[in-house]
Amino acid sequence: MGKRKLASVQYVHHITPIEGAERIECVHVLGWKCVANKGQFRVGDCCVYMEADSFLPICEQFEFLRSSSYEKNELLGEGFRLRTMKFRGQISQGLVQPLSILPEGTYKISDEVTEQWYDYRGVSRRNSKNR
Repeated sequence: MGKRKLASVQYVHHITPIEGAERIECVHVLGWKCVANKGQFRVGDCCVYMEADSFLPICEQFEFLRSSSYEKNELLGEGFRLRTMKFRGQISQGLVQPLSILPEGTYKISDEVTEQWYDYRGVSRRNSKNR
């Protein structure tokens, strides 16, 4: 089994509407389904995909996660733990963000950006005793 890439550059494979949702849609990345703002991505766009179980730092761009994902962890400190959730009945298995969240540079599909992101913003793997 390969090493998990908690944050990596991927492309949007396809997008499906969410029944009854006017502002969100389902973005498919690596076979995972992620809920995103409608119109934020197009098929073929590059994005940063962050897996469920990633631990994101407290910073302005992740504040929208506070009410559902805030956690204070002895090992990692304060942040936002990504987990599988449902929005309007649609499962979301991670988080997709535009490449603009990364430090300036050249990125290609499948580049793991966990380290760059950790150094730049502080993303880390959540510590779990069940692993």
